[in-house]
Amino acid sequence: MKIGIMLRHMNELGGIVVYTKNIIDNLLEIDNKNEYVLLYNNPSLLGTYSKYKNIKEVVISFRNKLLWDQIGVPGVVRSEKIDIIFNPKLSIPLFAPAKKIFTLPGLEQFVLPNVFSWYDRLYSHIMEPLYFKRANAIIVMTEKAKTDLKKYLNVSNNKINVIYASHHKRFEAVKNKKDLQTIKQKYNLPESYIFFIGGITPLKNFSNIIKAFKIIKDKIPIKLVMVGFKRWKYVRDLELVKKLKLQNDVINLGFVPDDDLPYLYSLARCLLFPSL
Repeated sequence: MKIGIMLRHMNELGGIVVYTKNIIDNLLEIDNKNEYVLLYNNPSLLGTYSKYKNIKEVVISFRNKLLWDQIGVPGVVRSEKIDIIFNPKLSIPLFAPAKKIFTLPGLEQFVLPNVFSWYDRLYSHIMEPLYFKRANAIIVMTEKAKTDLKKYLNVSNNKINVIYASHHKRFEAVKNKKDLQTIKQKYNLPESYIFFIGGITPLKNFSNIIKAFKIIKDKIPIKLVMVGFKRWKYVRDLELVKKLKLQNDVINLGFVPDDDLPYLYSLARCLLFPSL
């Protein structure tokens, strides 16, 4: 069987890219029988998986995401005679002559539409119902996502497959004091801190984190360390740090390498992640 994997998002940042890379790494390690065609939008990615004999890497040159999905991918599906096309991130080629599977990280655009821009809401309400209708299978990571799919879009139960996400093997408590001290010095971390990690969007509820931290900071000698990158509607959240005069207490490290994250977790007093 020949399986195509859509990797238009491979050179982006965020959790879905981490998920995608780990799905591919593990698939290719355990499956040497099926053939895989990996579809990129960036020539610099060619050769990423060249050590595997059962893969072929193809670049689709469309810059527009919709054209890449709906014109570029079906063309490769036909030319390569692909049996199954899989996208680890939400979207499928609607008219590609293959079985279609995609992963849905969540249904936030329907559950919490007010936190998204108008054009994201428009795209979601037009295109996503088409994806759900044309897909042969949909992967979700939680029972909640499955419930939401049935509630908001009346997706057939037999299409939805709950496959739980897991942690990477790197995420174990770090006890080596020397290694911890190295990371502490690298990022100039305080002795005691609350840890937040995530792309800054209204979905992550960061404004309420800041407001709550303001209440406790004079009662508890602790800092707030945040890790992540700016996604959308982040200006108000970051301005609140200044407005509440917390610049010396909120430490923004930005995006950090995956390998450093276990140390940042291990050094923290606690993780704070009150996502909406």
